[in-house]
Amino acid sequence: MNKKGDFAWETLMKLFIALLVLVFILTIIYFAKEKIMSILEKFASLLRFGG
Repeated sequence: MNKKGDFAWETLMKLFIALLVLVFILTIIYFAKEKIMSILEKFASLLRFGG
């Protein structure tokens, strides 16, 4: 068994999966930007005026 090779592949796969998750989250944020901004504005209004 090549321990260093196994470790390298494990690390690369973890980084690749993390990158895919990050791209997925950024894509969702990009396409739902208007809805997110609307929700944040409603939340800020709720905090500012108490309902």
